[in-house]
Amino acid sequence: MPDQLVKISALPTVTSSGAQGANVLPIVNDSSTKAISFTELRNWLVSNGGAGAQGTAGTQGGIGAPGGGTAGAYFEKRYQKSNSVPSTPPNTPYPPSGWTITVPAGNQVLWSTIALINAAGTALETGNWSTPQREGRGQIAFYQDSEPAVAYILEGDTWYDTNDNNKIYRYEGTYGAGGSWVAAFTPFPNLDTSGNVQGLVRAAGTDIRFAIIADRFQIIDPASPGTQGPANVPFEIADGNVYIKSAHIRNLDAGVIVGGEITAAISMQTPVIKAANVNNSSAVYNQDTTLSPTVPYAPVYTMPSICYTRNETSTPFNVTSGPGNPDGDVNWLSDACKFYGWNTGSTGFITNRFGKATMIFNYSFVGYADPTGAAANINLNVVYQINSGSVEQVQFPQADLVAGGLLLQQNGSVILSLGGTDTIRFGYRAAAASPTAINYSQLTITGFNI
Repeated sequence: MPDQLVKISALPTVTSSGAQGANVLPIVNDSSTKAISFTELRNWLVSNGGAGAQGTAGTQGGIGAPGGGTAGAYFEKRYQKSNSVPSTPPNTPYPPSGWTITVPAGNQVLWSTIALINAAGTALETGNWSTPQREGRGQIAFYQDSEPAVAYILEGDTWYDTNDNNKIYRYEGTYGAGGSWVAAFTPFPNLDTSGNVQGLVRAAGTDIRFAIIADRFQIIDPASPGTQGPANVPFEIADGNVYIKSAHIRNLDAGVIVGGEITAAISMQTPVIKAANVNNSSAVYNQDTTLSPTVPYAPVYTMPSICYTRNETSTPFNVTSGPGNPDGDVNWLSDACKFYGWNTGSTGFITNRFGKATMIFNYSFVGYADPTGAAANINLNVVYQINSGSVEQVQFPQADLVAGGLLLQQNGSVILSLGGTDTIRFGYRAAAASPTAINYSQLTITGFNI
């Protein structure tokens, strides 16, 4: 701006004490007005203004709590990995079971939920946990004979059509808004007039073999124009090795496969399995009823199972009636030795299932009598009960005290006809001529499902 003249209006004479000091800008009286330029004003301020005293700091404004909560409340995001949609966490207790602040390990699908937590970090402030949402795209592989149609499908998910030799489809677009399952291994539709894929093409009539010669080679997925994120390298060749971030292969034949974790969604067939540990938590081990899609109950899903219990407490099992069986009280040992039929609809993973209509159970019992009642001549027998039926002995004769000592033992097998929804439990029944007790007992039952 050019140096313009500025007029200071005529004002009443300043008469207060100290007002006319050397550092006060002269102001004319009522009779005249002095013209002063910007330059003069600036020079005077520079030479006479000096540094003013620092003003008193203003009071800091309060920070409003999110969502109308009290001061210090904060939003918290928690994670869970699951191949099915997890339930919304309950508001109490806090923190919710099965949900973690850090991303858990594993290869299942990652889900998240959010809630407003109080300042102390001990409970929800207001509202509820949000409905679990999927984190990331392309994490789920479906194995079924028809197009998957669930609300949580995202772009990049994979479907193996089990009705068409595991043909692979990839989901493109947004589910429910025009997206669709597109068959993999289909040439991109960017073809020239001769039907060749645009890019690297060969001249008509020449050899079709093609080689790329390079010490290192990469296939790069460029950054998304919308997010300007970093480029992705899904495929790389370096030092004679091929590195693939994620691959879907319709059929794989290999001499050696080394893996940190191998998951078989349909089946795994091999003549020999060599492993330090085998973690078996799927339908092949006595039927997991939580699988989705549901696997029909069948005896083929059962394996040999064992249940055992040990009872050694300060309160012995009292034996008061007798002396012969079937007299005496039954000790079911807290129902620890119970087996469920292959078609029992109990929810969850059950190890102790039986899977044959004609079952063989091996039993082994050992117990010690109370020394103070050893002369009471205890008689004991392993017993079983099918559903709520009568209590049956496994054999005759019963177990007697061995050679007049304190040891009681009984071993053998029992063959039973059972149905798919039956439940059977094992225990023991003891009787004596006079009151005594058993202060130690161990019962082991093996169910042969093969």
